[in-house]
Amino acid sequence: MTRDSAFRYPELQHDADSIRILTLEPGRFLDQLVCRLTACTFASKPRYVALSYTWETPYPDNEWLLPDTLGDGVSTNITVNGVPYQIQRNLYMALLYLRSSEHPFNIWVDAVCIDQSNIQERNAQVSLMSFIYKRAQKVVTWLGTRALPEMGGDLFRAMGMDWALGETRHLAASLSSSSDQHQYRDRKDSNNNAWSRKPDSDTMARIAESRYWRRMWVVQELCLPRVLLFVYESRVWSYEDLCQSKVLQARVKERGSLPGGSNTFHHRTDQDDARFEAMSLLLRAREARFKLVTLEDLVDRFGNQECTQI
Repeated sequence: MTRDSAFRYPELQHDADSIRILTLEPGRFLDQLVCRLTACTFASKPRYVALSYTWETPYPDNEWLLPDTLGDGVSTNITVNGVPYQIQRNLYMALLYLRSSEHPFNIWVDAVCIDQSNIQERNAQVSLMSFIYKRAQKVVTWLGTRALPEMGGDLFRAMGMDWALGETRHLAASLSSSSDQHQYRDRKDSNNNAWSRKPDSDTMARIAESRYWRRMWVVQELCLPRVLLFVYESRVWSYEDLCQSKVLQARVKERGSLPGGSNTFHHRTDQDDARFEAMSLLLRAREARFKLVTLEDLVDRFGNQECTQI
């Protein structure tokens, strides 16, 4: 992350557990991302969504998506408190898709809400991570996008059309306390429909390939929240909807550990199903989050997870 030398982080309170919240101002997909960063204490009961994501792009085939290749002046520079602030491309894409055209969106994201250059602050904020994810109204897991062709500005216009027709732009309304936003408060709308249609086989295979599922940090990010949503492009699925997808269930011999199943969750041994191993491991971890486990069990389950910035 790089920022203008004029940027100053809002001061955190030292006598209380406090965090910073990033507010995305409303805008269209291709508008510049304009944000406000404010400090608050947990005692003030802030309403926010916490983001779970990878710092780098989740898919190697999208690594060409660099700031100087976006086309038509599109840049990964955002504005925070009136000052330019550059973020990495995967976070930039997530914020584009999560922004509402009508409502401010309060979000906690580690790369911006923590002063990463301040080691003392970073260590203190990491110690609060469990509280941050537990107290969030929702945790949104950003799973990235499909393989993107090198189309320059035309690509982003096409993505903007997808955003306009999708569900992610409604997430900000789910934090609203206004009665007219009631249909967005839960994972189902007023007609009892899920956020988005469950993923098809191609989409599920793409999601399973994400580097996200191999990260060590996401174990607690998936297990701690009250409400967990998964976002892929403009589509939104609840944890329950993703686990109960027939495509995912078809990848296993016996259903279990995932909601709606029984007995024990076993993987097939064929190569096609091998890529689902890391994904299903983390999904099962959330289902078992209230069970007492030993340190040895955790090491055995998650010892192969990656513990890096991605």
